[in-house]
Amino acid sequence: MSSSEEKPKWTVFEEVKDISVAPEALMADINSAIAALEYARAAILQRPPPAVSKPKTLIKS
Repeated sequence: MSSSEEKPKWTVFEEVKDISVAPEALMADINSAIAALEYARAAILQRPPPAVSKPKTLIKS
């Protein structure tokens, strides 16, 4: 397979179906994407850490 026949690499615009022409609509889309990303990150940080159980040892006296 030559370099001209290789599958093109992924691009940022691969999933973009429609780009808004109006600046207000474009900014609304950008703000929505940023808010969704920030929400996802905050949700991950708010999860409690998994409980770690320590092995119990018997102490004989």
